[in-house]
This record gives sequence, C-alpha cells and structure tokens, in this order.
Amino acid sequence: MLDKESIKKTLLKNIDVYFKNGGEMSYVCTQIMPVVREIVDKKIAALKLRAKNEGLWCKIRDGYLLPAFANVSLFLMSFLVEYLVYATFMRLKRG
Repeated sequence: MLDKESIKKTLLKNIDVYFKNGGEMSYVCTQIMPVVREIVDKKIAALKLRAKNEGLWCKIRDGYLLPAFANVSLFLMSFLVEYLVYATFMRLKRG
C-alpha cells in the first residue's frame, strides 16, 4: 500500500512532466482524480460500516456528515481542476 509521503514524493519528482507547457495538465483529470476518488470511496465505505455500531451522534457523523463532506469536497476539487485545465488550454490556444 502506498502511503501519503511516497505519493507526494512521486508527484513532486515528476511535476514538470505532468504540467509541461500546460498541455499535460489534463493528466490530473484523467489519471490522478480517479485514484483520489477510489481512495475517498474506500474511506467512506469504512466510515459507513463503522457508523452501524456507533451511538446517535457518531452514527450521524460517520454515516452522513463526513461522507457528504468528502463527496462535496471531491466534487469541488474535480471541478476546479477541470476548470484550470480548460482555462490553461484556452490561454494556450489564444497564444
């Protein structure tokens, strides 16, 4: 299993490849975001499973609030990355 530091080091080591001339910025949308989505989905599933054995407040927090917050955060992050890719391509297209 990859830990957070190894992922961070790999991304930072290859950052110039991912964002060279703004053209490969779509790599984030097509390759990195699905991996992030998969990790978040696994964490949400674990939270919902744990919520079944919790009391009232923890059941609400783990079953509804944290998964909703994670999904909204991931949606906003995906939206912003896609917007940045679009804006970069438009800027490059204009010259």
